Amino acid sequence: MFSDVLKRIKATKGLVAGASKRCRAVLDVLLSPSGRQANKLFVAGLFLFCSCSNVYAGYEQSLAEEVFLTSHDGLVETLSPNSVETGGENVETLKKTEVSSEDEAKSPQTNFLNFQDNPLFRKLIPYFKSDYDVDLVVTWCNDDDPVWRKKRQYWETVVKAEGKVLDKNGIDQCRFRNDDELKYLLRSVEKYAPWIHKIFLVVDNQLPDWLNLNHPQLCVVNHSDFIPEEFLPTFSSIALESFIPYIPGLSEKFLYANDDMFIGNEVSRGFFFDPIGRPIVRLNGIISERSKHLYVSTLRKAYDLISNAYSKNLTKRLPHHNIDSYSKESFLQCLKKFEKEFDDCRRNKFRGVNDVSRAIVSLYEIINGKGVVRINNQRESLRIHIRGSALDERLAHLLKNRPKLFCLNDTEDTNIKDKRKAMQVLKQYFPERSQFEIEIAQDYEEPTDCYYDDVANRSQPQVVSS
Repeated sequence: MFSDVLKRIKATKGLVAGASKRCRAVLDVLLSPSGRQANKLFVAGLFLFCSCSNVYAGYEQSLAEEVFLTSHDGLVETLSPNSVETGGENVETLKKTEVSSEDEAKSPQTNFLNFQDNPLFRKLIPYFKSDYDVDLVVTWCNDDDPVWRKKRQYWETVVKAEGKVLDKNGIDQCRFRNDDELKYLLRSVEKYAPWIHKIFLVVDNQLPDWLNLNHPQLCVVNHSDFIPEEFLPTFSSIALESFIPYIPGLSEKFLYANDDMFIGNEVSRGFFFDPIGRPIVRLNGIISERSKHLYVSTLRKAYDLISNAYSKNLTKRLPHHNIDSYSKESFLQCLKKFEKEFDDCRRNKFRGVNDVSRAIVSLYEIINGKGVVRINNQRESLRIHIRGSALDERLAHLLKNRPKLFCLNDTEDTNIKDKRKAMQVLKQYFPERSQFEIEIAQDYEEPTDCYYDDVANRSQPQVVSS
């Protein structure tokens, strides 16, 4: 299979070596029109060569933004130094792959003809395929349920009685609101990512009345199925997310989504994982140091923990806040490394400023060479806050451009008028029912005012019987 690749890699011997100058030359080849049109085998061979010969052609930009990234169809594509969003920073430093001393001792660094015998190469072969299982985990909550609402109110009272201060961002209604966005997420999966293996729907003993429980891809998982009793009940998404890799039967590689995240166009496994199976981590702009929002506070703590643990001064970038990819093995390793911090988070019934964002798992993967960074763009992943005077324009942009992923994010400021606009766009985007819905299910019904009163009147929402 690789005989032709070996010949062609040998022909590039003058271009590929450990020096960063020569690595740049390889990038120039791959970025050229002829390079972009090269057959898959050659591009794949170059990638494997660079991985196996310990030439990791990446330019450090605080988070070690890597040059070899994955395009939508599974080919390897690259970003030139000038195309990486650097914020004016220098990105000249070559970064090498971390390998064990045993593998490094066995590995010929520049032996073009024998790299098939490289132990790293043999480890990579099982991952260099496009048919491995990828599951999707989705968390869902029905805030219409009076039993659930009563339980939540009880635990708010208990926590306050213990003298703890609850952050308003952690208990706001938008954290739990349900308008059946899940229905459209499942439609998007069926339409644009039918290769997803299993969908694990994580619930707190609740189910949507329209859900087809007999769908072969669907696995309903209650909190008590994978979270120890001492941490239940939990109303903290951060605590809940830290238990995800313990879900019984979950595949080694998996995706995670909130129910307000959607697939907006055709995607392959290669959109989420690189050719050797590492998660692709999409990052946005620099985190504002002035922000005091709970979400940002938990992100800062994640960055600080990684920076201190690995003596790295990391540039703090926002995650793309959309469907993320993970390796279960790396996730578990990260949980073990920061065991105390995660234990503290899990004991919080509601989200708090001292919690650690799950972004720490992606940062752990990046810093250990088990994940790759991609600077996000809106064609790939778009997040829209459902609020503000520009909402109509943003929703029109969404329908026109059809990004790969998008998130329609409720906020503390979301009102009923804006929510209706967002839900109508979802109905327009995904008009056809999926096999995840039973036939008698009603399509989207507009939310009632009690959940979207003006901000000043939303502190005490009414309890509505089901």
